[in-house]
Amino acid sequence: MSCDWDVWCLDCEDAHGFSDANHERALMVALATVGPQLAALAPTMRVLSGLPGYADPGLHLRHDRFRVDFEWFEKHGAHRLIARDEYGHNDDECGIYFVCSRKLCRSFLPSSVRIDSGWNCTPSTG
Repeated sequence: MSCDWDVWCLDCEDAHGFSDANHERALMVALATVGPQLAALAPTMRVLSGLPGYADPGLHLRHDRFRVDFEWFEKHGAHRLIARDEYGHNDDECGIYFVCSRKLCRSFLPSSVRIDSGWNCTPSTG
């Protein structure tokens, strides 16, 4: 199934705007992780863009499919950044949900999430 990803600012509720980032979760997680470092490069990129022959000194990823907008990272550099899919699911969500009936409540977990034994059924990923 197709699933596009982007870098999302939790504080401003704003997306970077990567286009057609299908199945690029790992790349978006990595970019969100290094957001402050990308933000620090914004002034340098502005200087480079003013030099002859450097009309677009930007960072291009995955065979030029994605262009990093350093200005966006500068705007959100100190904010909480996360990878988010096109359906609005954040990368830090565990994917656990519950289906309850009158007598029984059971959870449906991703196959990678185990349940610890014990009375509270605490999800475990480790």
